[in-house]
Amino acid sequence: MSFQQFFVKPNRKSLIIPVFMEVDVGGALATAIVGSPISTPAGVAFSYLREGDAAHTVITSALGVLGTWTAGSLKEFSTTAAPGMYQFGVPDACLASGRNVGFVDLMLAFTASRAHVRIHLVRSLAVN
Repeated sequence: MSFQQFFVKPNRKSLIIPVFMEVDVGGALATAIVGSPISTPAGVAFSYLREGDAAHTVITSALGVLGTWTAGSLKEFSTTAAPGMYQFGVPDACLASGRNVGFVDLMLAFTASRAHVRIHLVRSLAVN
């Protein structure tokens, strides 16, 4: 399992990250994930786990709007120019101070797509 990695300051608010959604079988990129399955719990399983936590925290999913942050939102950039690349609104609680790393897991059951994200919370780097 590989992780997409990001480095941000603790307590960052309204973070939008790019993620690649890959279909588990064959590694093909998932594209055109639109409509109600993302906004219904049956179609998705979004969660995060902060370093030292005993269990994952479920993230309520939402349909996204490009360039606009909403916790748990997912929106594809373009089915033609950037197939399989989505923006995701990271919940602020995942980035709260007190831990060094947060892990985000995005699973779309209706396409067998999955993305794993590691977010390092660093105080000493000049990052946004």
